Amino acid sequence: MMRLKLFSIFALLILTGCSTPATQPTPTVDADAILKAAVSTASARLTDMSTAVIPTPSATLKPTRTLKISDITSTSVPLPAPVDGVSASNVTVRSEPRKGADNLGGIFFNHSVQVIARNEAANWYYIEWSKSPTGTAWVVAPAINLKGSDITLLPIAIIDSAKNVTVLPPLLWTVTGTPLPLNTPAAGDRTALIIQLAKVRVGPGIGYSTMGTLDPGVVVVVTGHINQNGWIQIGYPSGPGGRGWVAGELAKPSVDLGGLPFYNLLATPVSDAEAKGELPTADPNATLEATLTPAPTLAGPTGVVKATELNVHGGPASTFALLGTLKLGDHVVVTGLTLNHLWYRIVYPDGPGGYGFVSVQYIRITGGDMTKLPYLDTLGTPLP
Repeated sequence: MMRLKLFSIFALLILTGCSTPATQPTPTVDADAILKAAVSTASARLTDMSTAVIPTPSATLKPTRTLKISDITSTSVPLPAPVDGVSASNVTVRSEPRKGADNLGGIFFNHSVQVIARNEAANWYYIEWSKSPTGTAWVVAPAINLKGSDITLLPIAIIDSAKNVTVLPPLLWTVTGTPLPLNTPAAGDRTALIIQLAKVRVGPGIGYSTMGTLDPGVVVVVTGHINQNGWIQIGYPSGPGGRGWVAGELAKPSVDLGGLPFYNLLATPVSDAEAKGELPTADPNATLEATLTPAPTLAGPTGVVKATELNVHGGPASTFALLGTLKLGDHVVVTGLTLNHLWYRIVYPDGPGGYGFVSVQYIRITGGDMTKLPYLDTLGTPLP
């Protein structure tokens, strides 16, 4: 009997070991997570290589920033990695390099920023900005101090009418040793007299590197200019193509420069009409269409007071003079917002300059585009 029991137990063990295991759930593959990880790895590798090639945006993936790259030479030139900067003052972050562009936020004094490029005129910086839909934005250049770099080493960002940004490598040129002597003007050359110590730059603007200097009294041959002669191109044997640029205010042309080629701020030749911003002449035989005078628009977004009584101050703090009060349901026009988002500047005829300040928490915005509002500092002064 004992043998039979042992045999039964042994058989049961064998059958159990040979039986088909219980069905396990089939593991699922998260393709989206794998794709995101692959893009993240590729982006990190590209960043390490200091390249500006960014994954194309798709319906499911959104890159940190999207740049359209154009090369100014036939050879592909990798763009430098973003440069560290620090804000020298409170500054507004905008969607385009111009005052009045959409307000995308603000940077407080002494905060770090990543600078990608500068615009053609070198008066705005193109920065990384996570709060922007594109991951990028613009700030005025004087408000940012670059750390361990200078503006002449930055790529050049160009924004078109459709708000597409093209980033060009910086135009760099190195002069080794003493610059070559200037050529003697020939008969028929247009010349200019240097009237102040002048830096000779690679391109027409302070955003380009310096190749040398010219002393007052030196006569140079003028070979081109930008509109209004803000910068003039001169013969400079040590420069690219034997040319260089000096600020127009530092040189006095001997004759009118009419007829010389025009250039843009990228040192690229342009037509006279393009340089001067002229539009085609209207066809005098075209049928005139009636135009409607647009209705005047309010000075800013509108709001309504949601407190029983609301104090209006002469500045963005309760310590400023009390100008008056508003009642529950009163309507206001908002014309500014402090960088700390605590105070609105509103239209208030009895206030200094026709404005007053009220606490944000007691105003309900009822309409208008808040992104157009200028940011203000703690004294109520608009930020750059």
